[in-house]
Amino acid sequence: MVGVVAALLLEPRPDDAAEPSGGGRAVVLDDAALTASGLTHPGIVTSSAQLAFVKNKIAARAEPWTSAYERARTSSYGSLSYTAQPVAWVGCGSYNRPDEGCTAEMRDAQAAYTHALLWVYSGDRRHAAKAIQILNAWSATLQGHRFDTTTYKNGHLQAAWAGSVFPKAAEIIRHTGAGWSSADVQRFSTMLRTAFLPMVRDGWAGGGSNWMMSMAEATINIGVFLDDRSVFDDGVSDWRATVPSTAYLSTDGSKPLLPPARAIKASGIDAYWKQPTRYVDGLQQETCRDLDHAVLGLGATFNAAETASIQGVDLFGEQQRRLTAALEHNARFAANQSASGWVCPNPPKIIGTTVRQGWEIAYSHYAGDRGLSLPQTRAYVLSQRSATRSELHLNWQTLTHAAG
Repeated sequence: MVGVVAALLLEPRPDDAAEPSGGGRAVVLDDAALTASGLTHPGIVTSSAQLAFVKNKIAARAEPWTSAYERARTSSYGSLSYTAQPVAWVGCGSYNRPDEGCTAEMRDAQAAYTHALLWVYSGDRRHAAKAIQILNAWSATLQGHRFDTTTYKNGHLQAAWAGSVFPKAAEIIRHTGAGWSSADVQRFSTMLRTAFLPMVRDGWAGGGSNWMMSMAEATINIGVFLDDRSVFDDGVSDWRATVPSTAYLSTDGSKPLLPPARAIKASGIDAYWKQPTRYVDGLQQETCRDLDHAVLGLGATFNAAETASIQGVDLFGEQQRRLTAALEHNARFAANQSASGWVCPNPPKIIGTTVRQGWEIAYSHYAGDRGLSLPQTRAYVLSQRSATRSELHLNWQTLTHAAG
């Protein structure tokens, strides 16, 4: 299997002459490499088989992968002149006020992941070098994330988002023969353990579903990169404990289930869900806040489930009914804010472009792999593919996971 996948990845693209190789195409995957922990590498969101599949689609100039690849390659994150801006302490308030390295950290994490993908898909070693440069800059500098309940309120969320994306980049670079030294890998591993993991492991009682699911995702990703089964299992446990309280099903009762590790009493559940007029299947805990935040939470949920799936844990199946209901309900209003059936006190709100980014992994799995009919999700995914990019922890999903 290793030889088959490596051969697929080494197959040159039709436009090789138009894109200098920058040192050859020595992409070699540790295909399905199992360690003593039982974890598979590469194994965060993208597996060796997925990377090879997309590589071949781009080589054949198939859509939507080719257009998505070009968006990544020509983005600011994919620029070979990209320069990292690491800081020793990241301090983030609500909506990044203050912004002490918050924007820089998220941009750099996304750039590292973008270059890691471009390295695998193009074979251009300059992209591998750029990803390594960014990862090393942060591991040599970062000491931690500030948090308090007054000034640096977003400390846990910032660590969760960046702590989800940095390991995605590092996992690819580490397991594709990119030339990342063992000393640099060790220093990066130490950064994950000291500057990220304490902020995300076991969640935090002060955040909504977006916070909780993002922290579970980060814990899972960090566990895989560190090849630490106990950390990975903790993240999976957090996912399992939290998901039932993030999207409503009528089988939960007249009101949603209470979230774990939260000071939320039954009397406060309506306020926590932003006062819906009634509860319907698929309503997400932040849908009545705005659809962007709902998708941030759902996106983290599906990212984590995809990584768990690569590692042999079927979180998608465990919560299939709840999560497909959430997909269909929220996709309906993301596509058409005037659609009937809205149950929130205010009209559907979209506050940015994040709402477009978090659907493809879930749709690929449930519709592509399991053959489920998701008409609302399908319509929205197909309408937004030209707009899917990288935002926060929702990164290039059409490129990596399009179902065709």
